[in-house]
Amino acid sequence: MAPLNITNLHRIVVNGNQNVVSFSNCDKAIVTSYFGANIQNTQTSGTPLGFMFGNADGQYIEAGNVISQLGGGQHNILNDVMIGIQVLGNTSKTFINDNEINLTGDYYLNGPISTLYYWAQGIILRPFNSPTTPYEINQNQINIPNLGGTGISISNAGKGLRVFNNEIRFQTTSAAPDNSCGWCRAELVGIEMSNSRDGMLEANKVYGFADASGQPLVNVFNERNAFALRMFHSRDIGLKCNETHKTRYGFYVVGDCSHADPLTVRGNLFDYHVSGMLFNHLGSEGTFGNIGNLNHDNNNQFSNSSQAIGNTYLRERELFRILHHLLVKFIHYKLIKFKVDQILAFKGPMILL
Repeated sequence: MAPLNITNLHRIVVNGNQNVVSFSNCDKAIVTSYFGANIQNTQTSGTPLGFMFGNADGQYIEAGNVISQLGGGQHNILNDVMIGIQVLGNTSKTFINDNEINLTGDYYLNGPISTLYYWAQGIILRPFNSPTTPYEINQNQINIPNLGGTGISISNAGKGLRVFNNEIRFQTTSAAPDNSCGWCRAELVGIEMSNSRDGMLEANKVYGFADASGQPLVNVFNERNAFALRMFHSRDIGLKCNETHKTRYGFYVVGDCSHADPLTVRGNLFDYHVSGMLFNHLGSEGTFGNIGNLNHDNNNQFSNSSQAIGNTYLRERELFRILHHLLVKFIHYKLIKFKVDQILAFKGPMILL
């Protein structure tokens, strides 16, 4: 028997209007399969899994406010979650807007005798085959209190993807080593994207380790393996006007993430990193292709990449680091009009390993 294909014929609506709908001490707040959903004005507590939308092909998923309602009080607040919002499948439309997601400070072991840990994730988007339908993740606040965790994780997205105006904060003040809880592979990632094509990431902000006055927490910064944006094999992704602050890496690029348009990566601010951009080899060279051209300044700004804090200096600093495990005969990189502010004794501008 062929599988049943339900396309937006059924849709649940959860909206407290003037009264907040609360979910407390549940395993999951809302779970759907083959259903669309409109979820607004809810709050969760003691519920590790928030909104889980599976088998979502052809469905219309809306969590939080639509654009016309941003700031209108209909957003969702998910507290202490292991997964905030997850969408699996090629929906007809997906809008995840104006939600507050506070991840758990806990972690799960991947099996009873495993030493691999599973860290919390705010928003997970998993369409298939790079669909062109709209996927919008806009103006969400995601807070990550633990040694590891991911704000927004996206795979297999297409040109309908728009991720903009989100704010992600790494809140831990622990300077414990990465493997202090056993070989737990603690990593903090603001936005992660893999195997995607086209789409846009614009005006997102990722904040790392700083005190209330904005000064870096140097010991925490040195120990946390933190990425503001990490990309794997994702081409022609627009990266415009994003801000990355006080994480080990700003943009961490693995494999071919090149752009046909040299003006696609522009207006980004990199503040206080080990490496503002790091290009890593995994099957193919880590690359954005050309960034800017002789007639256009893309205005990517790098500041404080080797800033001294009192008597304590951060570890090695580079504007760029290119990693390659093989010998390379010829390397030709063009640096065009990059703006560099307050760089002290930086090692670079590029380092090849």
